[in-house]
Formats: sequence, structure tokens, C-alpha cells
Amino acid sequence: DDSYHFNLGLALAKYSNNDPLILERAEDEMKTAMKIAPYRSDIYLNLANFYREFYLKEKWNIAIEMIKKAKEFDPLDITITHNLAVLYLQLRMYKEAIGEFKKYLNEQPDDIEAHIEISGAYRMNKEYDNALKEIAWLLGKNPNNNYFHFLKANILQDMGKYNDAHKEYLLALREKGKEADVWYAIGLLSLKQNKAKDAKEAFRKAIEYKSPLDQTKNKD
Repeated sequence: DDSYHFNLGLALAKYSNNDPLILERAEDEMKTAMKIAPYRSDIYLNLANFYREFYLKEKWNIAIEMIKKAKEFDPLDITITHNLAVLYLQLRMYKEAIGEFKKYLNEQPDDIEAHIEISGAYRMNKEYDNALKEIAWLLGKNPNNNYFHFLKANILQDMGKYNDAHKEYLLALREKGKEADVWYAIGLLSLKQNKAKDAKEAFRKAIEYKSPLDQTKNKD
């Protein structure tokens, strides 16, 4: 039945190790399920996610079509809207992504991850004021979240507000385990400010920091 073919397809994809023959079989199984049960929105959604994960370059347009089909059959499932927004963002279709994120956030206004995602879409679309508004909302929810300061710094850097960006990066350094990323960003910022000495020092610090996994390996 449709559930057998659907779940077999999911299992094949999950354990395919990107083997093209196994992926082809996985796609065939999910398509078979779709033919048997053409009104199951979850089949279309999972097929879209399959294309997004394994065939984004070749079948991105089919992935969009599949999600829209899922939405057509289950218009009340707001998570489908979020999936479409994320797909658009991944495809760098920022205007379309923003539109879908707005629809989703209208129904799920407290979704932290979606606010992060739409701020990124605004930033990449050079709508910096809107991006900062999203970060302000996030900081209003959690003013001590250092990652939000990191995101804010990235936006300010894009706007050419280098001094303000530097202040935000320093706040972001409070988060343990992310120091290397922040120091690297500070290095790039220093280069933009023509501060070669500061950039060299920042890059040096970025290299010094290692992930917990790396540190564990060094102890073995």
C-alpha cells in the first residue's frame, strides 16, 4: 500500500550514503506512494525534502512544486509554509522566502528559529532595517543570547557600521565554544577597517580556539 512504499522510500533515502542507485530507488518508491495516495500532503512534503537534500541543483523547481502541492491538499498545515520559506531561502530566492516567512510568523509569532531565518533573508536581500528589527525582537526575548549579538554584528558590518559591529562581536564572545567564529569575523571586520595588525591578531586567536571534539582528540 501507499504507507509501505512511502516508508520504504524514506528508509532508502536515509541510509543511502548518497548512492545514486539507492536514491533512484527511494525516489521511485515515494513516487509510487504518491500515485496510490495522490491526496496525502505528507508524501509531497517529504518528496520535496528529498529533492532538497539530494538533488537541490537538479530538481529545485520540482521541490517547490511538491511543497506547493502539499500546501494545496493541506492548506491549514502552517509547517508546510515554513518548509517552503526555508527552501526559498536555501535557493537564495530571498524575496519569496520573506513572503512565506511572514505568512508563517503571522500564525506562529513566537517561533525563534523562524525569526532568525527571516532576519537572514532580510539581510541577504539588503533589507537591513527589517533584519535589525527581527534581531531586536530576538534580543527582547533573550537579551543575554550571544548568538543574537553575533547576527546583529554581521548585519551592522554589511551596513558599514563597523564600530557598532565590533561592539556586538565583543558581546558575542561571551558564548563558550563559538569564540573561533567570532574572532574570525572580527578579523574580517578589521580588514575592512584597514587595521591589518588587529586582523592578524584576531585570526591568530581564531586559530587558537578549538572545538570540544578537537580538544578531546588531543587528550587521547
